[in-house]
Amino acid sequence: MFHNPNPGFFQPLIPGFESNFSIPKAFNKYLEEEKEGKKFVTLRDKGGKIWEIKVDNNNDDQKLRFKEGWNKFCEENELEIGDFLVFKHVGNWVFDVFIFDHTNCERQLPLFEPPTSNYSTQVSEKKEMMESLQGHNCCHLIVKPYSVRYSHLKLPIKFARENGLNKVVDGTMVDKKGRRWPLNIRVSYDYPYIKSWASARITLNLKPGDPIILEVIQSGKNPILKLHVL
Repeated sequence: MFHNPNPGFFQPLIPGFESNFSIPKAFNKYLEEEKEGKKFVTLRDKGGKIWEIKVDNNNDDQKLRFKEGWNKFCEENELEIGDFLVFKHVGNWVFDVFIFDHTNCERQLPLFEPPTSNYSTQVSEKKEMMESLQGHNCCHLIVKPYSVRYSHLKLPIKFARENGLNKVVDGTMVDKKGRRWPLNIRVSYDYPYIKSWASARITLNLKPGDPIILEVIQSGKNPILKLHVL
């Protein structure tokens, strides 16, 4: 009889997935030997990055629901309704996760360029910038492939809420050289995002994998965000 040593399952993302996501009940049979007292699951992407997700296994319906840590996974991977995830169980509640978008194509990890001769100086400068740009009015982001493809940039919910950006609002985006672009913030399924930022992205030659920092230098009805490129 065939036995799959690494069983898996897949889940499409539907409205409300950020707060209501669970391992299919039928998959419990692969976890029974490890289920007793288990409180966390580890998710791992192709690049080796991991997320610890708390699970709630005390439900009448016997579903294992993802709790603390799941929202962070969703935000950092910019998951959207229409995406679907493939989970491969490698043992001890560790899952390799593969993300597919609405085109049914797997999202690819960004390719990184080799370091240049002045790499150490660049790293030092970037570290200083990152350390100076902290606090509730700053957020650190990585440009994702779909941020380029669909020309929108998601904002972390907590950052947006604390700076009044979790609603429809128009303002201005600037960079260190004083260049300015229209800033249009919209909200979809409670997720705020910057709409149509292609002009700024192209001017700054931003590509998938590039780290950036958004700094709120003016809030209110006409916010101003400064875009720092690391």
